[in-house]
Amino acid sequence: MAQIQTYPRKTTYDANDLILICDKTPDANGVVTNDTKTTTISTIADNLNVVETLNTLKGDVSITAGTNITVTPSGQNIEISTSASNVDGSGTAGTIPKWSDSNTLTDSIIKDQGGEDIIIPRYIKHDGDNDSLFGFSGPNNFILDTDSGTKIAAGPTGVTLYSDTSDTATTTSVKRFETTTTGVIIYGQTVAAGAASERGGIVRYYNNANDRFVGISGPVTQGTNYQVRLPDSVGTAGQVLKLNNPLISGQTQDLVWGDAGSGGGSYTAGDGLDLTGTTFSTDLKANGGLVIESTELAVNLSASAITGTLGIVDGGTGLSLSTTGTYNALMGNGGNSFAESGNVDTALKLPVGATSRRPTASADNVGLIRYNSETANFEVSKQTTQSSGVYAWYIISGLTIISG
Repeated sequence: MAQIQTYPRKTTYDANDLILICDKTPDANGVVTNDTKTTTISTIADNLNVVETLNTLKGDVSITAGTNITVTPSGQNIEISTSASNVDGSGTAGTIPKWSDSNTLTDSIIKDQGGEDIIIPRYIKHDGDNDSLFGFSGPNNFILDTDSGTKIAAGPTGVTLYSDTSDTATTTSVKRFETTTTGVIIYGQTVAAGAASERGGIVRYYNNANDRFVGISGPVTQGTNYQVRLPDSVGTAGQVLKLNNPLISGQTQDLVWGDAGSGGGSYTAGDGLDLTGTTFSTDLKANGGLVIESTELAVNLSASAITGTLGIVDGGTGLSLSTTGTYNALMGNGGNSFAESGNVDTALKLPVGATSRRPTASADNVGLIRYNSETANFEVSKQTTQSSGVYAWYIISGLTIISG
C-alpha cells in the first residue's frame, strides 16, 4: 500500500474533494467489512454538523464577555447574560419602554400601533411649561391649551376656537369661533377684564395688502333672534336685497331682489301723502296753508282755507270775523278773549296821551283820533283844507271841529 505522506500536499480544499475512509457501517447482515471507500469533504462536514463560519470568522473562534456580560458554556449551549447590577425588567409587546429606575425597563404610557400610529392616553406638554399642552380630554375630544386656557377644542359636534379677552388680559380664554352640525358661530363678547367694550361677533374681510377691511358685526343688545337666507338667483343692475316677509323670531327669512323703492312687497301712501311709482309726495289741500317752497315744506299764513282758528296763547285771537259784520273790529271783552265790536256791550278805546306824546300830523296818520289827557279833548289829524297837502291836529268839540 502506498504511503500517504508521499503524495503531494494540497493547501486548499474543495467540498467535492475525496478522502479515503474505512467503512465501519455494518452491512445488511450486521457484519462490519472494513472496506476502503472514498467520501467527499462536504459529506463529512454535513454529517458532523460542523460550523464552517461565524460572522465570516473561520477556524478557531473564541467568544469573550464584554463589560457587564457573562459567557457561560453549558453542554452544547453558550449562555450570555448580564450581571445582577445591570439592566433588567420586562415589558409588553407594542409598548414603548421607559426607565422605572436607574437600571430597570418597564412599559411607558406610549404605544406603537402596527408601526404606523403612536397612541397616547391624554396630553403632550411642553418641557417646563405645564400650562401649554395638546392632546385628548376624553374619547374623540382634542384640545390645545396655553397659559390662559383652551385655544382649540375639537369633538364630534365641531371645532371651537378661543382667544384671550384682549392683548392685556391673558388669563381668560373665551369662545370666538365654533363649527356645529348646523353651521358656523361667531361669538361676541361682554364687558370683561381687559376687554375694550361689549361687541357682537365680528367677521372682517381684508384686502390683498391686509391693511384695510370690510366687516360685519352682530348686535350688542338683547332682542329678537333671526337669520336671513340669500336668494338662489342673481339680481339685476339697480336692485337691492330686501326681506320678503316680516321677521319672525327664531325663523329663517328669505331675502329677495327688488327695486330700491319697491321692496319685496309694495308701499301704500297714507293720509296726506301721494305715491307715484316709487316716489312719495305731500297731498296738499288747496289754500290750506301748506306749500312747497324750493323743494321744502312751508306754511302760507295768507291761505284762505286754513281750518280752525289760531288761539290767543299762540298769538291769535281764537275766533274769526262773521261775514255779516262788515265794519266790525275785534275787541277785548274784558277777559282773556276777543269779541266782535258789534256784538259786545263795550266801547272802542282810543289812544290816550299828553300833547307831547302826540305824533306830528302827516299824510301817514291822517284820520287818527286820540284823546289828549292834558287838554281833556278828543283830537283828529286832518288836512287843513281840501287838497292842501298840509296836515294838522284839530280838537273835536261837540259836532263842530275847530282848530287845535
